[in-house]
Amino acid sequence: MSLFLDPILDHFAEDLAVDLGSAVTRIWRKGRGLVLAEPSLIALTTAGETLAVGEKAKALWGWEPRGVRVTAPLRGGAVNDPPAAGAMLEAFFAKLPRFLPGRHRRAVLGLPVQAPATERKRVKDLFHGAGIQEVYFIDAPLAAAIGAELPIDEPAGQLLVDIGADLTEVVLIAAGAIQYQHALNIGGAALDKAIGEHLERTHELRIASSTAEAVKIALGHCGGTARCRCLRIRGRNPRNGTVQEAVVDAEEIAAVLRAPLDELLAAIAAAIEKFPTDATIDHLDRSVLLAGGGSLLSGFAERLAQVIHLPVARAPQPLAGGVLGSARVLDYLGVLRRLEKHV
Repeated sequence: MSLFLDPILDHFAEDLAVDLGSAVTRIWRKGRGLVLAEPSLIALTTAGETLAVGEKAKALWGWEPRGVRVTAPLRGGAVNDPPAAGAMLEAFFAKLPRFLPGRHRRAVLGLPVQAPATERKRVKDLFHGAGIQEVYFIDAPLAAAIGAELPIDEPAGQLLVDIGADLTEVVLIAAGAIQYQHALNIGGAALDKAIGEHLERTHELRIASSTAEAVKIALGHCGGTARCRCLRIRGRNPRNGTVQEAVVDAEEIAAVLRAPLDELLAAIAAAIEKFPTDATIDHLDRSVLLAGGGSLLSGFAERLAQVIHLPVARAPQPLAGGVLGSARVLDYLGVLRRLEKHV
């Protein structure tokens, strides 16, 4: 793109920041703020037609009528079903107010630090197909740090743990870049899975993943205090398919979550221990920052602090921090273009 045309495009372009999460997709529109935050789900007919996306698709999850499937096309920070992901993106963009055809559109979005070139090209192609002409990438943990307004350009830096649905990234940020990182293939979805398996095994109740997530949010805790004492949940009998209910309490769910939480905590601690000692010694008096939806479990920050023997703090907006950070990068698209950071 010519330097002559750049100022013209900067004036007329429509800029978006996107957090394409395995669990939730968030879209920030320059000048309007957060305009969409919906589950990364799409309901498709057997003919491949889009029936619903986001919240409406979530309402069908686990209760799909004949001839309809609900799928999550993103997993572990990657696109595992490109046609479904593309259709979902198009439907999300169509929901945006005054998202008119013919405008030049640009987007900044976070991807896992180790996302390969093939994955970046796949995502870029999806956005092009959905009407976005320019696509720029930023490391997702770096976006979360910017969204939390951390002074990332300082030499001393910051330890950050970004817990997503299927992927947890542990990074050391200093001098405006990620200096060390480890990716763990575990996240909040492992807790949802444990709850679903437990209820089917002990209560003969098969529930949708969205219901397991709701149970985790309401009753789950890690040494803290759960939001609710008990919850009545609805599902199906796995043997005959009849609809039935069960009442579960917070202590039962806490016991279910103990093993997957211990696994997650141990994996985070092991990742931090792998960082060079001279790189982390300056962070002993700094709080490790927690970001991502997986960090919201009651008592998790306090438990992690006990495990890693470092102070731990949660980001001000752990869910929206990634898209907020990408939104701030929108002001520097000219720099990104000149540095050719888009793939």
